[in-house]
Amino acid sequence: MKKSDLISYSLLVVSAVIIAFSAGAVAQKVKVHYMSRAVKVSSDFESGSVKELKLIGAQKIKSPTGKRTWRLTYTVTPQDDPISPVNSAVAPNNRWFYFRMTGVGNKHIQLFFHHTDPVRPVYSYDGYNFERFAAQEATFQRVSKHFDRDTVYLAYYIPYTFGYLQERITQWSATGQINQTDTIGWSVEGRPLQMLTITDPSISDHQKHRAYLHARIHPGETPAGWFADRMVEALTADTPEAALLRRQMVFYIVPCANPDGVVNGLSRSNIEGIDLETNFEAPDSLTALEVQAIKRALVWLSGDRPLDMVLNLHSQTTPRVSFWIHTALSTSVSFFEQQMQFARLHTDQNRYFSQDDLFFSDLPTYCLEGWVWEQYGDKTLALTFETPYTYYRANPYGEWVSLKNLDWLSRHFLQVLSKYVLTCPVG
Repeated sequence: MKKSDLISYSLLVVSAVIIAFSAGAVAQKVKVHYMSRAVKVSSDFESGSVKELKLIGAQKIKSPTGKRTWRLTYTVTPQDDPISPVNSAVAPNNRWFYFRMTGVGNKHIQLFFHHTDPVRPVYSYDGYNFERFAAQEATFQRVSKHFDRDTVYLAYYIPYTFGYLQERITQWSATGQINQTDTIGWSVEGRPLQMLTITDPSISDHQKHRAYLHARIHPGETPAGWFADRMVEALTADTPEAALLRRQMVFYIVPCANPDGVVNGLSRSNIEGIDLETNFEAPDSLTALEVQAIKRALVWLSGDRPLDMVLNLHSQTTPRVSFWIHTALSTSVSFFEQQMQFARLHTDQNRYFSQDDLFFSDLPTYCLEGWVWEQYGDKTLALTFETPYTYYRANPYGEWVSLKNLDWLSRHFLQVLSKYVLTCPVG
């Protein structure tokens, strides 16, 4: 073969390869474009939140039944909270997601999550009954599952909406054990901050210990919402244990301290971008409406005498149940001992929680507990209680967080309260 012929042949081969490669790339783009129109994504419902699902791959594979099906691969970018007007140096949080996919029936869906950290999140075919992805279907920031129904909802953890809370308040009120429901303030968008009072009215409140607690100051922390729900359920039940607690104590419970954040599917802030948890020492001009309402309520409740207890319910990515115990140097020796006594009672005979799970820190002045300490010192035991999203005691091979074990934890919490108040004089 002549040199010129060899060059011509080589150029022909290269051109053929380029054409074939281009045709393949075009075909792949056509596949991706076609499938992006076949599957729809939305978050246009209460607590729904996602910024973008981007289809990056589409190919035919065998389904679990042996039939040919599509495997679609997406990257998922969550929605950012608003930028904080109080501290713009703090990056907006974007952990929470909750979205609906339609057109996924008999398709294998792969999701790669960016800027959030799910570990075996949850899904539902009806938007009500959620279950956790199986271990073989999900790892850190990744989901891979064949869906056999056309519509599926996916969320960081089981959603607990403000609308559902209103249904629950109606149900609890029907028991006759909610003494009153007060609106202690209003959110930026005009939603009520509701406080439930639960006690036995036949016994004077002056003879009882009194506890305030709230949940969902960080709206994406839905396990804390379910924990509070189960606590109210237990307190309003027709049981000897609930009757004893209602005789011993007055409970003031704010199940949703950040209703706008919950409704709008935010992660840690209110609708203005303010992290309410860190807003308690801000000047009046920068104090969120929700925090103002909580402060007013606590001052009013402590008018005759300080509350015995203030509990701040949260959820954390660390796979542990925990209290934040504040050091004696930042509080007092007596306050530190009160915290430890209360925590030890909780870890006793508790398969989900041990003393190794406790966290210790100086008391931050910007949070609820710091503000309570400044007002009432060691007369009020103020603590943050954390539940995890994933598993307990840092053991991924143990029991994972579920509504069933959150219910057990809430009832154990109330049993501990009943024991604890017996050791403390009223007033």
